[in-house]
Amino acid sequence: MKNKKGITLISLTIYIIVMLIVIGIIATIGIFFYQNVIQIDENSQNLAEFNKFNMYFLEETKKKDNHIAQINENSVTFTSGETYTYIESDNAIYKNKMKICENIKKCIFTENSVNGKEGIRVYLEIGNKMEFSETIDYVF
Repeated sequence: MKNKKGITLISLTIYIIVMLIVIGIIATIGIFFYQNVIQIDENSQNLAEFNKFNMYFLEETKKKDNHIAQINENSVTFTSGETYTYIESDNAIYKNKMKICENIKKCIFTENSVNGKEGIRVYLEIGNKMEFSETIDYVF
């Protein structure tokens, strides 16, 4: 009898099939991971835009003796002279003429009173694929 030290056709086929399965699993995990990284990046950008708007608007509502002078769905003017305007064609919110946040799909300002105090309710939709929406009440 001869001692054959080689690889058979069946074992070669099994090795190839196992390697294809392993490569398929790794590729699927890689694609899933990459898509989640993109979603997390977009979510963080949306939250950053909301935080910028919130910072400016909180500063305005906390000013002493500051009240609403004029309000409509897309803009609000305060007695301090500051005006916040949502421009839909730009997808941005401006403080006077300075752009403070962008990538805004929708912004609605409404007058609202909370516990008998003057306030503003702001509804924001931010982002394209991974939308972030928030309704927040600001009280003077």
